[in-house]
Amino acid sequence: MSKLLEENITLFINYFREQVQLIEGHCPKTRDGDLHSRILYTAVLDAISRSIFVQQSNRERTVGFIKNFCDWPECERISLPHLYQLVRTKIEPELADLRNFIIGNMSQEEM
Repeated sequence: MSKLLEENITLFINYFREQVQLIEGHCPKTRDGDLHSRILYTAVLDAISRSIFVQQSNRERTVGFIKNFCDWPECERISLPHLYQLVRTKIEPELADLRNFIIGNMSQEEM
């Protein structure tokens, strides 16, 4: 590997490490601070994944990055509350079983 390439890789890594440190230093440990830090971490993750998955959509980039470089087996799963928000207003009969399944499982989680 050339010296210039090694220097560029080091600069890239150091830049994003600094961004993570800035997020940790600027976001208070409050509900809003946690929300802000999650938004900023997502932006960092998107920026890093963009350098690898140039042509993919935001979701494809993020999931692809996590699948290939992180140890998180649930990265492709969908949250039950998000799925509920998607199907709750749909009246198609084909979705009735799915809607009932979601409602039943959300009720159990709230107990």
